[in-house]
Amino acid sequence: MRLNTKLTSVPLALAALILSQSALSMSGSVDEQSKKKASPQTEATTQSDEGAFVAEDGRKLKYDPKNDAEDRGQRISEAEFMQAVKRSFLVNDEQEWKRFSDPTLKTCNVSHDKPDMEQAKSILAREKASIVLPEHGRYMGDWKQGKKWVEGAHGGRIGYPGFVDADNPAKLNGANCYACHAVDPNFPQNGNMGPSLTGFGKMRGQGEPMQKYTYEYIFNAKSFNPCSLMPRFGNGEGHLLTPEQIADIVAFLLDPESPVNQPKQ
Repeated sequence: MRLNTKLTSVPLALAALILSQSALSMSGSVDEQSKKKASPQTEATTQSDEGAFVAEDGRKLKYDPKNDAEDRGQRISEAEFMQAVKRSFLVNDEQEWKRFSDPTLKTCNVSHDKPDMEQAKSILAREKASIVLPEHGRYMGDWKQGKKWVEGAHGGRIGYPGFVDADNPAKLNGANCYACHAVDPNFPQNGNMGPSLTGFGKMRGQGEPMQKYTYEYIFNAKSFNPCSLMPRFGNGEGHLLTPEQIADIVAFLLDPESPVNQPKQ
């Protein structure tokens, strides 16, 4: 009996194993079939149209991630880009579209943010010429006001006329610095697209050359880096910040009493 029990238990175990594997296989097949039934054209679309999109004139274009630098600028023109933007947003004033395109931005777009030497010199000279001092004539203002501007997120937005997200022209803009930088070590959130500014003045000092550099960089980052991603806060028509606001932000970054230069609490 003991012999029979051992002999019969082996095939039963094998059978159980085979059945369990078959069940798993069938389960996978059912899942695959259900996915195909849910979206019967998914596989064909992926194979034939991966990365494809349709341009304004009906051309089917295909984006090649392996050759991104050459693909940009050839596949979508500046006019096609602006058409897409204008279909997606409404503005309170048609003049607001002007901020999307100026000589510097056009050069950076065409060169894929890699202007040649002559283009770079032209951009730096033009943008440097835009920098002006506040009426009080100083690079540093009130750091407590600067804290307000650094944290403020109002301004620079496009929304439906009268809608809650549309800019209120009677209200001063904020810089929304925390979208890209860590600044006050006690502020709860920050972005990391730009370098950390925590301890900025503590590390660099408060001398006039540093005040001037910080003011000019905030006023117009493209006067230092031709195709910088940082907004030109003080430059151009409809600027985001006034010169006085920029001086306040300089104080917030440099003043020893500012929380930027104090230990985290």
